[in-house]
Amino acid sequence: MLTQLQIKINELLILYSRIIFKDNKESLVDELNKQRDDIMACIDKTNQIEEFNIEEILIKAKEKIKSNKEFINKM
Repeated sequence: MLTQLQIKINELLILYSRIIFKDNKESLVDELNKQRDDIMACIDKTNQIEEFNIEEILIKAKEKIKSNKEFINKM
């Protein structure tokens, strides 16, 4: 189940990066990739714990995506 979450988050962020490319904001892709890596690190860390809270992971992912959106809107 956690692997599926990783895949879905990656797909979402890849789609988001394509939107950025379409708007010719290529410089933001590095920031997006960093955010993706942060989400994946969070998931990996959570995976080391026997019991993990899937809602907490999704909330953190949503916060990262919201942060990216706010960053892009400021550009």
